[in-house]
Amino acid sequence: MILEEYKSKTEELESLLRKLTDVGKLNKNELLILDKISEHIAEFEEVNFSFKPQNLKEMIGLGVYQKKLIQQC
Repeated sequence: MILEEYKSKTEELESLLRKLTDVGKLNKNELLILDKISEHIAEFEEVNFSFKPQNLKEMIGLGVYQKKLIQQC
């Protein structure tokens, strides 16, 4: 997938998500399209925009962020 295709797919994804938000549901075909587009975008981002922690501190920070953890006193 090239960058232009990535941008096009993200726009289509956003359009489907707006419809889902506004209407509250998508038809079966739209759900299949949403699923496929999501997979393609995730694959592209993993290859082109992946984040690889350089040290233990970054690895822990990424895990905290992904799990939405907060520190409580």
